[in-house]
Amino acid sequence: MLMKTNELAKIFTERLGFAMIEKWLRHDCLRNDQLAYNVIATLWVLSYHDFALAPLGDYTLNIIELVSKVLDYFNKEKIVRIVCMFFDVS
Repeated sequence: MLMKTNELAKIFTERLGFAMIEKWLRHDCLRNDQLAYNVIATLWVLSYHDFALAPLGDYTLNIIELVSKVLDYFNKEKIVRIVCMFFDVS
């Protein structure tokens, strides 16, 4: 819910929030489907902000690759749906 407020989303992005997301995607999200859903939903909301595009495209973080790796671990409909929304698959 905090990421829906533009000012808070910008602060999160500026304060190494993507490094925290990367850590969650690399470890915790592969063990907990609800956490994976929440993290990817957060990324989806952030993807609509221009200030979040640079960290999303940062190859050292590998956010896109790590999100796709979540699909290797879970095939629940809600996770597949949020990943498709994040990747904007129509």
